[in-house]
Amino acid sequence: MREQLGLPGLEVSEEAFELDPVGDPHGRLMSYDHYRAIAPPTEDARRIDSVAGQVCRQYGLAKGRQSADRLHVTLLAIESFQPDFVPRAPIGAVINAASCAAPRFGITITINRISASSRTGALVFCLDEPATRRITALRNSLAVALRKAGLKPQASKPHMTALYGCALDAKQPIESVQWTASRFVLLLSHVGLSHHQWIREWPLLGPSQSVTGGPGN
Repeated sequence: MREQLGLPGLEVSEEAFELDPVGDPHGRLMSYDHYRAIAPPTEDARRIDSVAGQVCRQYGLAKGRQSADRLHVTLLAIESFQPDFVPRAPIGAVINAASCAAPRFGITITINRISASSRTGALVFCLDEPATRRITALRNSLAVALRKAGLKPQASKPHMTALYGCALDAKQPIESVQWTASRFVLLLSHVGLSHHQWIREWPLLGPSQSVTGGPGN
């Protein structure tokens, strides 16, 4: 049970929302997980999606690609619920954490390699080291603020998933794609169905801070 008492200014209010009607004829849904993420602008998402298409064609991957409008870099897992939960989201705590944890700025990010794993079933874009360090610092600051609101966020290494249902193992550099994170996103993962539902998004404001790097191994 989540604590209901946070520090002054860190609301733990929740808002109801409708679940996306995702079919599950084979009973694969395992849980619903709230995630905090950052996302690129629409045009940059299309460029990244184009690169994802090239990689998928190279490896003969025809199904399971993340749509361009759902590409994101996960920062934190916030909460997990069983499939029969009543849909509610900790909107107040998540928005206030952004205000308290860090200045609102754009982060220019470079993705420069892909990593595919048959164990996880995912093909992901990996970030260059400077971007990883900057996003990790932002993620850690957000985690502190969310814990003060009574939540228990869990961190993961920053990455952007391009495809689910991957049955191969591969790592390779790609032509660098640079993009600027323009939005914070609160999303709900329908775990087991490879579906991400946008709950709320809001802009990262302020001057852009460039984080760049060349192709890596």
